[in-house]
Amino acid sequence: MVGLTPHINDLIGFLSYYLRRQLYKKGFKGLVDALGYADAIRFIRQFDSGSGDYTTECHQWLDSRSNG
Repeated sequence: MVGLTPHINDLIGFLSYYLRRQLYKKGFKGLVDALGYADAIRFIRQFDSGSGDYTTECHQWLDSRSNG
C-alpha cells in the first residue's frame, strides 16, 4: 500500500481535469443552445483578460501626450 499514494494523486488529478472539462463542455453547450454558436463565442470573449498592464500603458500614453 505504500506505493499507491502517487497513483492516487494521479487519479485525483485526472478526475479533477475530467470534471472541469465536462463542466466546460456542458456549459458551452448550454450557451450555444441559448444564444447560438456565434453569440456564445462573443459571450466567452467578453471574459478574455487580454494582455499587458492597462494602467501602466494608460499612464505612459497620457504622459507622452502631456510632454509632446
